[in-house]
Amino acid sequence: MRKEILSYKDVKPDGRLIHDLEEAAVHTGGFASGQDSFFVFVMRPDMIRELELLADEEGAGRNAPLLIVAFADPRIPTARAGSLFSLHAMAAEAERQNYQPQYAQFAVRVFQDPGFGELAGACGVPAGYGCTGAILIGREDKSTEHEAHYNVFSYIQ
Repeated sequence: MRKEILSYKDVKPDGRLIHDLEEAAVHTGGFASGQDSFFVFVMRPDMIRELELLADEEGAGRNAPLLIVAFADPRIPTARAGSLFSLHAMAAEAERQNYQPQYAQFAVRVFQDPGFGELAGACGVPAGYGCTGAILIGREDKSTEHEAHYNVFSYIQ
């Protein structure tokens, strides 16, 4: 079971991790060599904070040093699934290397908002591609650790 990360350490991921994440993305079963997926690696804390503000969710980035946003070509039926498989493979690789991934719904909302339509292009995303998902990656700041409580279960016996 994954727990919620409250905050990440302010430690940049090294080049080896970035390389391994790229390799995990392109070697997953859902990745198509036809360039139907695209990934943006955001390693600038100021840009992650700007995305938080655009989403009106200050602090949602949890001080993460890395945000990965996945995009897919909507004209290709399997592209969305392929980009999500690749994103999942990157999260698994990060965990294998003792990093903690967490979904970044705030970033997805920003990139899917028509009001910020030019943002993806400014990040190098091919025209027309849509955002499919995003994850934060970093090392958890244990000083903020807490026991997670989930209010999503009901037991009737």
